[in-house]
Amino acid sequence: MFRTKAALALIGVCFGFAGAQAKYAGWSTGYHTTWGGQSTQNTFFKAYTHVMYFTGSINPPSASTGKSFSDAVHTGKSKAILCIGGWGAAGSFESNSNTTEKRAAFVKKIMDGVKAGGFDGVDIDWEEEGGGISNNYTLLLNELRVECDKLTPKPLLTIATADNQVASAVAVKDKVDQMNAMSYWTLANGIAGYMKKFTDKGVSKAVLGVGYGYDNDGEVDIDNPTDIEAKIKFAIDNQFGGIMIWEIAHACAQCNEVTAKYVNKDIASALRPGMAQRLAFRRANTLSVAVNPVTGAREVRYSVAAGAGNAATIDLGLYDMGGALVKNLAKGATAAGSYSLPLGVGAASRGAYVVRMVGPEGVSAAKVD
Repeated sequence: MFRTKAALALIGVCFGFAGAQAKYAGWSTGYHTTWGGQSTQNTFFKAYTHVMYFTGSINPPSASTGKSFSDAVHTGKSKAILCIGGWGAAGSFESNSNTTEKRAAFVKKIMDGVKAGGFDGVDIDWEEEGGGISNNYTLLLNELRVECDKLTPKPLLTIATADNQVASAVAVKDKVDQMNAMSYWTLANGIAGYMKKFTDKGVSKAVLGVGYGYDNDGEVDIDNPTDIEAKIKFAIDNQFGGIMIWEIAHACAQCNEVTAKYVNKDIASALRPGMAQRLAFRRANTLSVAVNPVTGAREVRYSVAAGAGNAATIDLGLYDMGGALVKNLAKGATAAGSYSLPLGVGAASRGAYVVRMVGPEGVSAAKVD
């Protein structure tokens, strides 16, 4: 944006009101940069449901700095997200994720930053432009997903991505709540082709957001409210997750007003099907790996909430830390209730696997410790 530019994404929705049909983006995420003395006091919160704290590094801010930011954002009735990384940070990501031990320490540092700063989620901007997929990218997102799912309320986990990073996005499409499309150099009349590169590879529209930018390094829609409005309408009409805006401090007043026209925080937080359903799934359908006190063997324990017809279709599997399926554990229509079954891996496999349960509206995961 920075080239690292990003968006938060879930689902564009139409909401009906008495006597009129109003259209709103599922969410609107603005990136706040920390350089140049930019202050949240200048943020036009009406235009954003989420505001990203972007440092351009892999290090979270101090607890006091993070808390000051998130408090200001919460006062504006927006969500505060900690953004880790940025353009040029791929090498630092790689060196902090290339062993099990270093990755665990890195994940802990990130999650400690989220908790200490009072953030509502974390955005990973590991921009692998031109570098191909790193297996450590997938491992990092897997482990962050597990850690986010341990907390209540569960923090959002998002990524920044671009149309030359589709393979990386596909590798983690079931791990993240939003994918932030850095579509800043594409005019609205080309945005359909840009987003199609993701959906053609199986990425759900519900986790994709359409981005536009206000920076001065070549964004085509800087201070271009006509193009911005066209992109927002495209996201809504085609049921993409939402919209995102890079470097909101550079937004012109008219551009901010255009964005704000499609933002309704009061209903967006309650009626965004993508986010609401995915988080509800994780709350209602539990998943853990535990040791049976009688046999000493590890077993998977999970519960399924009632779905349509008092059953839900699930897909429960054991995966290695690279995301490859090791074996199926349970699959198909499952009645509401609590279940347990033997895991079937020995003590030597500790830390090597993840159990993942996929349902109609979300994903739950648990690491085999």
